[in-house]
Amino acid sequence: MNNEDKARELLKANEEGGILGYRFSNVRILKRAFTRLAYAKELQDKTKKEYEHQEPLATLGDAILKAALTDFMFHTGLKTAQEITEAKSKQESDAALAKWANRLGLWQYIMLGGSEEAGGLEKTPSILATTFEALIGAMYLDTGCDLNRVKEIIVPWRTLLLENQP
Repeated sequence: MNNEDKARELLKANEEGGILGYRFSNVRILKRAFTRLAYAKELQDKTKKEYEHQEPLATLGDAILKAALTDFMFHTGLKTAQEITEAKSKQESDAALAKWANRLGLWQYIMLGGSEEAGGLEKTPSILATTFEALIGAMYLDTGCDLNRVKEIIVPWRTLLLENQP
């Protein structure tokens, strides 16, 4: 499936029930969460326009995810900073995030650059993890920067978190 088809499918999934049960009101930010830097650069080279990509959203999403995971770990009864930190670090590794992204089928919407696509990299742990973090960052912005709302969206994933507990 080419990137334009992926974008259409992403928007269709958003309309039909949302991504992870959340329907984005700002579809531009949703598309950005799934747009790799390599693809954005290719579009820029073709059109001479600037295109947004997922990397800044992934940085934001990483911070939001850390806060949500820390809160979750704290409320599951972990008592010490060391316990929380160790449990959280397992949850935020590329391998754990890639597992979440795979289970949620996010790979099918990732808009890759030509060399990434040729290499079949859409299921690479680092690409999946970055996309997952970008999606969290996009949700945070789309909710009006409402951390509590994002944590509510994450609640259904708690079983995935518990599976990876030490």
